[in-house]
Amino acid sequence: MSQAAQIGGGIAAPAGSPRPAITTAADVDRLFAGLAVPAAAGRRAGGRRARALFRRLGDPQEQFRSVHVAGTAGKGSVVALLAAVLRAHGHLVGAHLSPHVFSVLERFQIDGGPVRPEQLDGVVDPVAEAAVHPDQQRIGGAGYAELTMATAFELFAQRAVDYGLVEAGIGGRHDATNAIARPDKLAVLTSVGLDHTDVLGTSLAEIAADKADIVAPDGIAVASGGRAPEVDDVVAATAARRRCRLVWSTPDRSVELAHRTADGCWRGLYRGAAGRTWLAPPVPGRHQLDNALLAVQVAEQLAARDGWRLDAETTSAAIAEVRLPGRFDRRSWHGCEVVLDGAHNPDKLSALAEAVRGRYGSRHGGVWVLAMAADKDVDAGVAALAGQAAALVATETVPAAHGPSGARAVPASAIAGAAMAHGVPLVETVPDPRQALTRACALATPGCPVVVTGSFRLLGQVAPEPGDAGTRPSPRPVAAAAATRR
Repeated sequence: MSQAAQIGGGIAAPAGSPRPAITTAADVDRLFAGLAVPAAAGRRAGGRRARALFRRLGDPQEQFRSVHVAGTAGKGSVVALLAAVLRAHGHLVGAHLSPHVFSVLERFQIDGGPVRPEQLDGVVDPVAEAAVHPDQQRIGGAGYAELTMATAFELFAQRAVDYGLVEAGIGGRHDATNAIARPDKLAVLTSVGLDHTDVLGTSLAEIAADKADIVAPDGIAVASGGRAPEVDDVVAATAARRRCRLVWSTPDRSVELAHRTADGCWRGLYRGAAGRTWLAPPVPGRHQLDNALLAVQVAEQLAARDGWRLDAETTSAAIAEVRLPGRFDRRSWHGCEVVLDGAHNPDKLSALAEAVRGRYGSRHGGVWVLAMAADKDVDAGVAALAGQAAALVATETVPAAHGPSGARAVPASAIAGAAMAHGVPLVETVPDPRQALTRACALATPGCPVVVTGSFRLLGQVAPEPGDAGTRPSPRPVAAAAATRR
C-alpha cells in the first residue's frame, strides 16, 4: 500500500488495501484534508513547499501554455471570461480557480466546467505520493492550497490542455502559483486595491509590487490600468526591468458606447484586433464590462503570439454566456430572490452595492446578510454597502469540517455594531448563517432582494446541497420562482 493511502484522511484504506475510489467531491476534500498540514508560517515557506511538491511531480505546471492572473478584484471573472473565449475558438482549456465557493471541484476546470470526481481518481495519487515523500515532509509537507494547485497542474498536464488559466491566491511574489517559470507564461494583472494588508503591505504601491512579480522576463503582460497612478507606475517599472511587453487595458479609453441595460448589466463596443466586438457580460456591474475587456485583450495577445485568428462575433457570443458561481449569483428560495456574491473587501462590496442598485433600483436596496473574516476591514466594508442596504442581518461563518481553514470569522455582533454606526436603517444579529438567511427572507418585501455576501465561505454554507428540501436557496432560475413570491 502507498504512503498516501496511510495518510489520506477520511478515505484512507487499511494497510495493504487500495485507496477507495473517488466518487464524490467530499471524497476529494477528505483526501486533501488528511494530507494537508496547516498553512505555512510565512508566505516564503509556503512558496518553497509548493515548488518542492511540484518538482516531485515533474513540474507539471511547465507542460502547458499558461495564463497567470493576479490582482485584488476580478481574477475569477477574468479567468471565466477568457476560458469561454478560448473554448469558443476551439481550444482545450484548463482553469484553476481559488478559492472554491460551493465545491472543491471548482478548482479543477476542464473544457468549461468542473471535472467529475471520478476524473480525479488517476490524478490525485501522484500528488498524494509526492506530499508524503520523506523529503517533502522534512520541509513541512504540503498545505491544502498547495495540494489542490498541484492536482490542477497534474490534471492539465495529463489532459494536454492548450491553455491553463491559473488564478493566483494571495499576492504574487510568494504565491505558490508563481512557480510557473515557462518563458511564454502570459501574466494578467487585474485591478489592485487594499486587501490582505497584513501580508502584502499597507499601500497600493506595495501591494502592486507583490502582485506584479508574476510578470515573466521577456514575456507579455496585460494589466488593468488608469485607476491609480501609483499602481500603474509600479507595474510599468516591473515590466521594464524584466523586458516584458506590457499591454494596458483601459476601459475608459478603449470601450465606446458603454451603457447600463435595463437588467443592470453593462454593454460596450471594443474596436480591437478582431474588429468591432460587442462586450455584454451577463452579470450586473460596470466592473464586469472592465473584466470582459481585459479578457478579450489577453485573448488578442494569445492569438497573435500563437498564430490563430480571434473572431469578433465568436468572442461576443462567448462573453454573453459566461456565469461564475458566487458572482452576482441569483437564486430563489421560497419565492425570495437571493443574490450570492463573494465580495469581501471594501472595493468589491462597493461594486456589488452599485450592481444591486443598477439591477433593482434605489427603491429596493436589499436585505443584506453579511459575514466577514477577521483579516478584513469590517468598518470600511460595511461603509461601502451601508448607503444601499435597507436592512442588514449580521452573521458569521462556522469553521470548516475539512478543507482550508482560512481566517476566523468576525463576531456577528461586531458587524452589527458597524452597520448601526453607519446608519443602516434596520440591523439584526443572527450568528447562524442559515437562520440569518431565513430571517432576511422574512424581512424582504416584494421586489427587494436578499444579498448574501462578505465571504465565499458564507455562500457555501447557505448554498444548496444534493437533496436540499428547500431549507436553503434553490438553484432554480429566479424567473421560474416569481409566481410563488408572496
